[in-house]
Amino acid sequence: MTAEAAAAAPPIGMKKALPTWFHESIMLYDHVYCSAGLRGLQFRLAPQDLVRAAHGRLADLIA
Repeated sequence: MTAEAAAAAPPIGMKKALPTWFHESIMLYDHVYCSAGLRGLQFRLAPQDLVRAAHGRLADLIA
């Protein structure tokens, strides 16, 4: 549970810091879109910036 609204949980800036993983294929894209914390609101950024801002980790999550 994140205390965020359903379908609006952003990968960064959550009320409670949670471990965050991204599939390694995210790095194949120039930009990605993420929830901005409100349903229907997204923001665009480079995948390496998202991983860094979320203190995330890349992994092969499909293996």
